[in-house]
Amino acid sequence: MASAFFTTGNVVAKVGAILLFFGVGFLMKYAADRAYFPIEVRVAAVAMLGIALLAGGVLLRRRQEAYGTLLQGVAFGLLFLNVFVAANLYQMLPLVLGFAIMLGLVLIAGVLAVAQDSRVLATLGSVGGFLAPVLTASSDGSHLQLFTYYALLNLGVLGIAWFKAWRELNLVGFLFTFVMGAAWGIFAYRPEVYLSTQFFLGLFFVLYVAVAILYALRQPLRLRGYVDASLVFGVPLAAFALQAALVSQFAHGVGTSAAVVAAFYFLLAAVLWRRWPTELGLLFKCFTALAIGFASVAVPLALDGRSTAAVWALQGAALVWLGLRQREVLSRIAGLLLQVAAATAFLLSIEQHVADRAVFNAFFLGALMVSLGGLLSSALLRNRPKAHWEAAACAVALAWGLIWWFGASLFELHRLLSVQQGLNASLLLFAGSAWLMSAVARRLSWPQLGVASLGLLPVLGFMALVQWLLPAVVHPFAGWGVLAWGAAFAVQYRLLYLGQLGALHAGLPVWHQLTLTLAAVLSAWSLAWVASSWWPSGGEAAWLAWGLCLVFWSPAYC
Repeated sequence: MASAFFTTGNVVAKVGAILLFFGVGFLMKYAADRAYFPIEVRVAAVAMLGIALLAGGVLLRRRQEAYGTLLQGVAFGLLFLNVFVAANLYQMLPLVLGFAIMLGLVLIAGVLAVAQDSRVLATLGSVGGFLAPVLTASSDGSHLQLFTYYALLNLGVLGIAWFKAWRELNLVGFLFTFVMGAAWGIFAYRPEVYLSTQFFLGLFFVLYVAVAILYALRQPLRLRGYVDASLVFGVPLAAFALQAALVSQFAHGVGTSAAVVAAFYFLLAAVLWRRWPTELGLLFKCFTALAIGFASVAVPLALDGRSTAAVWALQGAALVWLGLRQREVLSRIAGLLLQVAAATAFLLSIEQHVADRAVFNAFFLGALMVSLGGLLSSALLRNRPKAHWEAAACAVALAWGLIWWFGASLFELHRLLSVQQGLNASLLLFAGSAWLMSAVARRLSWPQLGVASLGLLPVLGFMALVQWLLPAVVHPFAGWGVLAWGAAFAVQYRLLYLGQLGALHAGLPVWHQLTLTLAAVLSAWSLAWVASSWWPSGGEAAWLAWGLCLVFWSPAYC
């Protein structure tokens, strides 16, 4: 845009107009520093010059449109400069009156620019207005006056954006506002003006988010919904950088700010989806991505590692859901990767000391959320036969979720219970989980989860081997082991019954035989212990118990 401005049309006139504006600005500064001419004379002279240029520009526009528009732009720049100097530096005008005149100039400039369909007029006038504080810089100026002045100019930008999609004007206002705001923050900010500064930063942020929405709405029909990425992503990044510096003095200030921005973009995306689902679909995706991004940033800033893992895991599942709904592959991949990041954050936060409270502690609940994120992702991806990588991702996410669930649960059980009690409780955990997995698989038509539930038998075999190798376990049915093993076999046979219509098919008889073998071995082991207890001096009784049990079960293999 800048190169076209200086290389097309009447270049000499354009350069002369710009030099005129800067010359008047520096002349006012020079005269003020050396007390040349009374203040009233200086202000009146510039006002008359601005009015004359404006009138001349309006009259000349009919014959020489470009030149007339250029004069109008310079005129508004000079008038903005003059009113700012009179009200802010010289206090010649009451502030209320000065801002009222400023608002009137903004309205007149906006109306003329829209009526003449002249983005040059709007842009030049805005540049002049935004440059006024720079050309008349003063160390004793009030930030309230400066930011109120900029707020009026930005309201003009917003008003023009309601009618016209002029990207140059939007970018000029955005860059001047946030660059000048950052410069003031570096050199002049004081903690005692925090509240007023926070108000203006929030106001400018909301104004330019609104401008970005209007820009997308005011595009021609064939481009409706096209977004200006510089504004859509530049505004939140610039505003949040300033916000982070502003609230750095407060504990969790940055994290809280990120959470507020995330909630704002979530709400805004919901409104866009409800009001303009087709026209602003791309902007909806951008705002949703910003919401998720700021929410992800807020979590580690406000919470510890385990809480971060919990929130990231659920955010990852939400991204997978959003990617499926919007048919966005990158969102699905990002959701799965975010769950890996959640697990990493969880593992890095593990401490030596674990809370004594059972179940309701940060370790178990954090791991549970990581597990839930994986299971939800697998459930969402379960019916994706056309995407081979997603079928694999469904299986991996399911295994991921189950590993975290069983790992956290087993750790919690064996942390709180004795060896024998922990083994029995583990049996109940595996049996109950398998029954629940089977029920959910049938209810949600989730075949992968149904197959996973059939893994109960290998787990029971492994548990039997563990009990055999542990000296503390005298026999599997000791204590309330008979209840645990009884429940486990009840669930196993229920799964075998359902497996006749499920995933086993031809392998069902082999699964039946292996289940029966395990039951025979455990029964023989328990009977051998009983026989040894009755006849302590004779090992023959134990061997007899093994033999009788195996003979009893042998017809099942015929």
